[in-house]
Amino acid sequence: KQWYQRRVRGVHCNTSLPCPHNVNNSGTGDLKGVRVFLDFISEDEEVRLVENIDKGEWLPSQSGRFKQDYGPRANYKRKKLKLDKFQGLPKYSQYLRDRLTSRDICELADFIPVEQCNLDYKPDLGSSI
Repeated sequence: KQWYQRRVRGVHCNTSLPCPHNVNNSGTGDLKGVRVFLDFISEDEEVRLVENIDKGEWLPSQSGRFKQDYGPRANYKRKKLKLDKFQGLPKYSQYLRDRLTSRDICELADFIPVEQCNLDYKPDLGSSI
C-alpha cells in the first residue's frame, strides 16, 4: 500500500535520501513550472482509484514496464493519429478531471484532457517518478 500512495498521491523520492525536488510541506519547491498539490485526493479516493486502475488490462510498453493507455494512438514519425480504438477516457477518473479544472488553477482553466496513461512503476526495478 505504501508504494501505491507514493505512486498516486505525489512526487516519489527515495525516503533514505534528501528529496532532490526540494518539495516542502507547503507543496512548493524549486522545480520551475511544476506545482505540487498535497492531498489532492483523499486516502479513500486513492484506494478506490488504484482498485479501478488495477481492474484494467496492463500491457507491456516499449520500456519493458506495463501501462494502460486511454487516448488516440499516435504515430510520431508519420505525424498521424488513429482514433479507431479510442472510446474515451475512463469513467473512474472523471472526478479527477473535474477537480483539476474546477480548482483555482489558472493554468488549467481551459484544459481539456484527451488521453490518460497509467504507468506501473516499481521501485524494486529501479524506476520511479
